[in-house]
Amino acid sequence: LDSRIQYVNESFTARTGYAADEVLGKTPKLLRSGKTPQATYDAMWENLLDGRPWIGEFINRTRDGQEQIESASILPLRDSDGQITHYAAVKEDITERKRLSERLEQHRRDLENEVQQRTAELAATTDSLRAANEEQQALFDAAKAGIVFVRERRIVRFNRTLAEMFGYSPEEMIGSSTRRWYADQQIFQEIGIRIANAFERGGYYQDERELLRKDGSIFWGRMTAQAIDPADPSKGLAGMIIDITEERQSRQAIELANAQMSAILETASSGIVLLQGQFIVRAN
Repeated sequence: LDSRIQYVNESFTARTGYAADEVLGKTPKLLRSGKTPQATYDAMWENLLDGRPWIGEFINRTRDGQEQIESASILPLRDSDGQITHYAAVKEDITERKRLSERLEQHRRDLENEVQQRTAELAATTDSLRAANEEQQALFDAAKAGIVFVRERRIVRFNRTLAEMFGYSPEEMIGSSTRRWYADQQIFQEIGIRIANAFERGGYYQDERELLRKDGSIFWGRMTAQAIDPADPSKGLAGMIIDITEERQSRQAIELANAQMSAILETASSGIVLLQGQFIVRAN
């Protein structure tokens, strides 16, 4: 097989910018951008020539020079004698999805680094902060993350960001139990056990979960806690909470969009086939 293009449909011409007469009789190399690793092509042909399907990604280029990332599933087609005659591919343009995924992943890494950095700063400066309450409060209030000191699961100190995050006044926050942050008693007890176990292992606690505001609304928080004195749990803990609601909503929106597209294809009453060149790029 010389892998030359025998047929293209309107979807192919619209997405790549090539007219049919520009690609017929030519090989798919026409679409290459030069950025797909050679190892990808080697692995693809190793599978296909062995009669096995291949799944992977290509970085291709449209007629006007724009890069296009494609998810591809390619399988050999055989005639009645079992000889391979064609290759069929299910391909999907995932350029925007990949770019958004990369932005979300970078955002997650940035937030994670910020949490780790601020947690380390808290652990390293706890002694000096205890000796300078006024400077401590000024530092807390300037922080973008919610910061709190808790003893026996009651709030003994916090910053303005934390109070605003949960919607309580400073008077309502001070001395109150952290139970009010959780939807029910079972979750409250579960969190207490996880934090205690983390401290017993000499580490710190980190988790993402739903938290409850004063008005009853829910938001997602990334929680980090560090024992003030690992040798004496009665001294309490220093904690940090970052509101990650928008981050999770963006992640869920991407997942929902993908699921809806798959559902539309799979529930259609008629058979749907999307072709690109000689390849089937998607079917229900």
